[in-house]
Amino acid sequence: MKEEEKMKKVIFLDQFGVLHDGKVAYAEAIECCERLYRERYEIYIISNSSRRRDSVIRKLERMGFRGEFFAGAMTSGEVCHRYIENELLTTMKPLKFLHLNWGERGAVQLPDECDICSSVEDAVKNCTHIVASGCESMSMPGTHKGKYNKDVQNIKMMTHDEIKSALREIVELRAKDGEPIPKMLLANPDYVTVNGKGKDDEIMPGTISLWYKEILKQCMNLNDDERDEYVIKLGKPARVIYETLENEIEGCSLEEDVICVGDSLEHDILGAQAVKASSIFIVHTGIHAKEIDDLFDDDSLETVYRKYGLHGKPPSFVLSNFVY
Repeated sequence: MKEEEKMKKVIFLDQFGVLHDGKVAYAEAIECCERLYRERYEIYIISNSSRRRDSVIRKLERMGFRGEFFAGAMTSGEVCHRYIENELLTTMKPLKFLHLNWGERGAVQLPDECDICSSVEDAVKNCTHIVASGCESMSMPGTHKGKYNKDVQNIKMMTHDEIKSALREIVELRAKDGEPIPKMLLANPDYVTVNGKGKDDEIMPGTISLWYKEILKQCMNLNDDERDEYVIKLGKPARVIYETLENEIEGCSLEEDVICVGDSLEHDILGAQAVKASSIFIVHTGIHAKEIDDLFDDDSLETVYRKYGLHGKPPSFVLSNFVY
């Protein structure tokens, strides 16, 4: 980061494609965090991870970052957990959750009070809400978070086609019977994520929300705005994750104090712009690397900005990677 880019005292920092590729940390990112820490910048991780925030900094430490570099963290999974506890479970209405989860990555746990569907058939008939935390399985009653210990997970593995089929059955049955259509709580709005050198980007829960909205269009003939009402985004680019973290930082103003660093134009940069924070777009280690030429000249960047809805609203700054 150059001097003209260090205009804010608080940094909201994305993980995948900025600090690491999901498995290996970028050496220059570790050095950058250390130097910013020495200069007394407050660094917070803000991540579209479906896990609660307690695990975020521990994972970064395992990758070689020092925990003291970071003043705190907020994840979309944390926001989702709080939303369920504070907005849904307090209503005292009978609720039943279809929880789409991870498998190989280690399952995510919902609040203990949640009534989890016991089968696809149960979900089709009885679920009131869908929680999209992962793309590999559905939780069974008693799912254990297990610190990535797959042996203690109580889940049913599902293919992408099986997930699509279950969602379609839910919508078709409710539309036929005139029953309310379940809303989807999107615990990770990312569509894809980087997946290490030489590997294809990996599908994330945001893609499931696109499947769901397409099913709603096909089965109920809903327009874009109507379909959007059935998906509650609880991470970037939604304001809620930024404002939740802002409220935990004494005296912090998103517009005046924060600069957001990320590799996704749709999530990190548009999210920052939505809350009037400054932004730094990371190009060559992120998900748009294949779309932008090595020099990332103005024409190359403008083409990508237009594709993702940033025409006339570029990021505050652009960097090849997160380096001091």
